[in-house]
Amino acid sequence: MKRQIFLMLCPLFLLLSSCHKCEVAEYLGDYSFKTSGKVSATGVGTSVNYTLPEKIGTMHVMKSGDGEHDVMITMNEVGGAVYTMYGDVEDGALTIASYEKELDLKLLSLIGEPLTVKVSGTGEIHDDVLVLTQSYWGRKEDMLISGHDILTVAERNE
Repeated sequence: MKRQIFLMLCPLFLLLSSCHKCEVAEYLGDYSFKTSGKVSATGVGTSVNYTLPEKIGTMHVMKSGDGEHDVMITMNEVGGAVYTMYGDVEDGALTIASYEKELDLKLLSLIGEPLTVKVSGTGEIHDDVLVLTQSYWGRKEDMLISGHDILTVAERNE
C-alpha cells in the first residue's frame, strides 16, 4: 500500500519540481538593456526631483549556483559600472534581492558626489523582453534619496 502511494506521488513531485525549473529557464539568456527613471532628494525644507541619466548595456541572466537564489543577473553598462544581483522566480515572477549600487548625482548640487543606494525590485518576462521595475533608497547626511518605478527594459539577444 505504501509503495503504491509512493509510486502515485512520485510523478506529482517531479512535475512540481520541473515546473519551477521551466519558470527559471524562461529568464535565462543574454539581453541588451536600457534603464531610466527618477529619484527625489528630500531634506529639511527641500525636495528636488532628478531624472537619472539613461543607461544602456548588456545583461546576462544565469542560474545562480549560490544555493540561496534561482538566478544571478549581471548588468554591464556601456562606459560605466558592472552590477551583479540575485533573484528568485516564483509563480512566473522574478523578485530581485536587495543589493547596493552607486548613483552619480553630481548634477544635483545638494549631493555633489556619487552616492551608494540600496536597490530592490521585481521582473516579468514577456516573450523575449524582460522588464525590471526597481526602487532605490539611500541617505546622504540629512537628505533622503528615493526612487520608485525605475524601469529597465531588456530585449533578449539572439
